[in-house]
This record gives sequence, structure tokens and C-alpha cells, in this order.
Amino acid sequence: MLSRRSLLLAGAAGLVAASGAACGDDEEPAAGASPAPSASAAGQVVPAAPAGPDAERVAQFRLPSPGAPGGLDWNPTGDLLAVTGPGQIALFPAGGGAAVVAAKAHGTSMANSVSWAPDGSRFVTVGTDSVLQFWSADGAPTRSLQLKGVERHGVVRWSPTGKLLAVSTGNTPMVVDVSAGAPGTPVAGTKVEVLYEIAWAPDGASYYAAGVSGVTRNPVPSGPPTATLTDAAVRVWRSVAVAPDGRVVVAARPAQGAPGPSGGAAPPDVRDLIRVYNPDLVTFGPPFDLPAGASTVTAMRFSPDGKRVVIGFQQGPVGIWEVTGTQGRYVGGYRGHGQPGAGGYGLAWQPGTDRVASLDADGSVHLWHINS
Repeated sequence: MLSRRSLLLAGAAGLVAASGAACGDDEEPAAGASPAPSASAAGQVVPAAPAGPDAERVAQFRLPSPGAPGGLDWNPTGDLLAVTGPGQIALFPAGGGAAVVAAKAHGTSMANSVSWAPDGSRFVTVGTDSVLQFWSADGAPTRSLQLKGVERHGVVRWSPTGKLLAVSTGNTPMVVDVSAGAPGTPVAGTKVEVLYEIAWAPDGASYYAAGVSGVTRNPVPSGPPTATLTDAAVRVWRSVAVAPDGRVVVAARPAQGAPGPSGGAAPPDVRDLIRVYNPDLVTFGPPFDLPAGASTVTAMRFSPDGKRVVIGFQQGPVGIWEVTGTQGRYVGGYRGHGQPGAGGYGLAWQPGTDRVASLDADGSVHLWHINS
């Protein structure tokens, strides 16, 4: 197998490598490597281009095979971006160029979500085939773990300590111990009717889950929630993000309809209400001001320094807010995706930079930053 350095050098030269490895006898067969796509088919960088008055596009990448995107995540050093999609994963170099790894993943199922280990030694994906698949940093499949079932919106998140995984089957959060290398038996948490997002507290002793029943802070490996955020007027909580130092949590839910001019109830606001909460989900700040056209939240991520949060929407630009205390101030938005709202399928800050990678509905990835 090629070393990681060799792969990166090959990517810089415009080459594409595919990697594969056999599992041990006690493991499930892992997906094999796919043929190397051409640079024109996957990962070709486009020149820097304006993306609205607030932002500039740095590069654009594309998954090897067409289809809706799954998830994305940067490795800890910010030099490799892992992206998933239908039956595939790809690793793109931060400096631009074609994918240095393009491999089959999860058979013909959707590879929903991806997360890097904090030490950068490996990453993990989860797919609608109900498999939790581990990969080496070079993109070779290693161990796998069969789950009971995963829906389209299943997600996987590696804990900040590197010892645990939180994974969603769509309605049940589960914790998997990976401290010994091999994954342990999943431990189920409190069931949620529909679970949209999982975000770890920085100490790795609890995680937040957002879904139809509200937002909860859950102990690990299992137990009743230690904090709960609900609202009698709404059922669905779209997303949750936790600052790297754990000082605040950002959560989103549908806004309530305001009274109509004649005193009757107005139709529900199509925009979501986004606020900053304290870690116990009790104290909160004022609603975020949203850019024109913003509607339902699809994803939220804090910057590595915890000072900003990027938010994607079903409609409207991908926006960035500065977070101070319980206040959120809108900084600007990226409008470079093909259709309004098409870039909120997945978000990831590039470590050590002010750049954000956002997934488009067409399977492409845009790398961009807000103009100062």
C-alpha cells in the first residue's frame, strides 16, 4: 500500500490512487478499491472565483461517481478532506488537485457520514448498509462493525478524546468504545423519534443529540439525559453544535408563527430560530439575524477556535456568525453553490485556516472563505 506521503505527492502531481486492504479473518469483508478516476471526473480544481459579495471560492472538488453527497470531515492537520457519497469515499488534498484516494464504500449503499480520529491515524464511515467501517489514514478499509440499522440521516462522530464513537441509526444514538483499537459492542442511548445530529462535549463524557423530541445532553456510555431542551410550540430541533471549549451550544428549531394583522395566527415562519445556549441548555441569547432567503437549517459547525459558527440552510446562503457570549453576529455568506440552499448538506472548517468546505447537492465540494 502506498504511504500517506506518497499519496499526497501523487495528488500534487495530478494523479489519483486507489487503495484497498483485506480484513482479518475475524472481520467482515471490507469494500475494495475502485478504479482511479480521471482528474477531469473527480477533484479538478477551479480557479478562485467570486461567490457573492461576502465570500470567495478557493477550490472545488467532485466525487468520482455521480449522486447525492453523504458527509465530509477534515483530518486534524487540515491537509486531507474525506468526502462520502453513494457507495464511495474520496480523500482530497487541501492544496487542490484530484482525489489522492478514491475507493468503493458500503457496497451500493449510501455512505452517510465520515469522521476522523483526533490523532489522524484513521477515520470511520457509516452507511445505509448498517455497517460502521474503519479506514486507515491512507484510505484502506480495515475493521468493520455491523449495526442493527441505519437510515439515510445516520451520522457518526468521533469523540474529542479519541476513545469513543457516537453513531446514530436514525432514531437511536449509540456509543462505541474504540480505545482498544477494535470497536466494542455498541451501547444504545435514549431513543429519539427522528435524530438529526450528534455533537460531543469536549471532555468526551457526554454528547448532545438533536431531533424530534428536542435537544438532550446524554452521558456515556448510556443513561437518562442530564439536560433537555424542548419547546411546547415545536417538535423538531434541526441541529446542534458545541464550541470546542464547551462553553456554549448552538441549537436550531423552526420559528413560531407571529400574530397576524387581524389578531389571528400567521402561518408558521419558514425560517428557523437559532440561539446560543449554555451547556446545561437553560440560559440562552437572542435569536440570530438570518440573511435574506435563509430557511431550514441543515448543518452547523463551530470553527476550531470556537469564535465562529457556520450554518447551512435548505434555502439561502451558507452563513458564518461570530459568537461572543450568548450573542451571534452575522459576518457573511457564501452564494457560490449551483442552486440556493444546495450547499448545506455538510460543512467542515479546515483546521488552521479560515476556510470552510461545504457539500453541494450535486456531489461537489466547495472550499471558500469570507472576505475580510
